[in-house]
Amino acid sequence: MDCDVIVVGSGPAGTSAAHELVSAGRRVTLIDAGGPVDRTRAGNLTDASSSAGVRPRRSMNTSPKLRSPDVAWMFEDFARAYDVQTDNFELIGSLAHGGLSNAWGAGVAEWTNELDDWPVEARSTRDWYRAISNRIGVSGPDDDELTPHVSPTMSLQPPVAVGSPANLLVGAAASRRRDASLLIGGVRHAVLTKPIGARQACDSTGTCMTGCPVRAIYTSQMDLETLGSRDSFELRSHTTVVRIGQEGRRPFVEVVLEGTEVHRLYATRVLVAAGPPASTALALAMIGAQDSGAPIQSTPVMAWALLPLAGGLPARFAGGFSMGQGMHLGWPSHEPFFANESVYGGFFNAGALPVSEMMDRLPRVLATIGSPVLTRLWERLVLATAFLPGRFSRNRIRVATIERSSPPAIRISGETGAEARRAYASLKGFYRSRFARVGWLLVPGSVQLAPVGSDVHYGASLPMTDLATRPTLSTDPMGRLALADRIHFVDGSILPTLPGKPHTLTVMANASRIASVLAGWD
Repeated sequence: MDCDVIVVGSGPAGTSAAHELVSAGRRVTLIDAGGPVDRTRAGNLTDASSSAGVRPRRSMNTSPKLRSPDVAWMFEDFARAYDVQTDNFELIGSLAHGGLSNAWGAGVAEWTNELDDWPVEARSTRDWYRAISNRIGVSGPDDDELTPHVSPTMSLQPPVAVGSPANLLVGAAASRRRDASLLIGGVRHAVLTKPIGARQACDSTGTCMTGCPVRAIYTSQMDLETLGSRDSFELRSHTTVVRIGQEGRRPFVEVVLEGTEVHRLYATRVLVAAGPPASTALALAMIGAQDSGAPIQSTPVMAWALLPLAGGLPARFAGGFSMGQGMHLGWPSHEPFFANESVYGGFFNAGALPVSEMMDRLPRVLATIGSPVLTRLWERLVLATAFLPGRFSRNRIRVATIERSSPPAIRISGETGAEARRAYASLKGFYRSRFARVGWLLVPGSVQLAPVGSDVHYGASLPMTDLATRPTLSTDPMGRLALADRIHFVDGSILPTLPGKPHTLTVMANASRIASVLAGWD
């Protein structure tokens, strides 16, 4: 069967590409291995597991959102479909419509100077930030010291209400003398504070961790609904892509539809946006690089707890918006960081989470005190995270071809290299001194390092380059490997590198850039 343009994957990259193609009049067939998100499945899974004496999978991620047992079911199908086997790496993926955007923290940031090292043709990605922020709805402060670094061109709705105690920390930073090495301010969220269409503004009911009932938090499943109203768009759910390739000038995908029979679909162009691990697995199988594999970056992450140094305990968290309540962007000036290289992080009110869900992550000094005292203290803590540049990661992805009716099996290993260990050690002192300057204590013993890969920021496995002679696993600015000029990878796999800043908005912008150009090609 022949199609016009095939898009593989319904995450933010795939739906952004499809949006541009459909808007330009192209016919798009989007293929997705999963189906719509079913929030009732979480309860059914928990009940069934409890009766069988088995606990659902629980991530060791430092991210409160990804640790919630209510969303654990979203990740199970991916691991089974790709026969995932890992070594010192926690690989998280999802086959549900919208992918990991159903369980993200919704923090977004523009890449400013980070795009300066991209291929020249790809730097126009920055021109798409405003259009995408208008489409998905982004809220946040429009004029603070972070604006030039994270949202210089975005269209922003008013910020969500910041609850105590995180508001005290952000306010303290704003009132003190500015420190150029660590900027603190409000977070930019893909969260509505003004309605868009059928989506309502955030109602601060505090259900952010398990799914927003008013749909204020953006997920790319919402884009699927919009695309579904267009005659030129077709969605094929529960359809697994097991191979991609090109015969002459005809790219194809081989799919399995709820069974074992393989079907081949041809198209004028194929855009692959299955998420960096799955997209890279398909690329490795296509070029026959199963044994050698490819490096894949993740952004190492650390977390810690904060309390005011003076003035007693802050007011307890009393409900409301329960995801990121603030953000920081820092420029450590010491080795092993490069000049002008940054680390990015956010703040969370600890009281938005049940203390029982974080007991295995608490420092010993907190975990051993009595429950009533711990609960009182917990509701007044601020939890902070910091994401390091992906170049500090030392991960490798390989694939094994099991059978023709299954996608390539993913094998991935992770390593905390010497540079990352030096960075972690030096950052403890950096954050201890910088937060002390605004009157907050980094709680001794609270610094935690997340398991490798659990940050869920993956990419740079098929990096874009403008070199005339590029390595086998590098792509051109249109996301193409040398082997197949009509197959375009458009997700995070083609980012040249991963900085500490959130990457989702940039992935969407880059996919939109590529798709808008392709819309005029045959």
